Amino acid sequence: MDEFELQSAKKMRMNVGRLRQAAQELWGRSLTEERDRRAQERAPANVSPRSLQAFKAGVTRKVLAELRAWLASR
Repeated sequence: MDEFELQSAKKMRMNVGRLRQAAQELWGRSLTEERDRRAQERAPANVSPRSLQAFKAGVTRKVLAELRAWLASR
């Protein structure tokens, strides 16, 4: 079980199955995959693990906001 997705589902007050389904519909990939893809795109090539974690935190806020907005529009 993906801890990030479990925490995100809890934060969004939905079950993890619905969160996974919504992410697949919106991005064609899991929430974790989308977050990691965006963090890797934005992070410099030689980023430290600690800095990568900071990039992921910023990306997490954005992807969750997008997912919330997408779900609200349906």
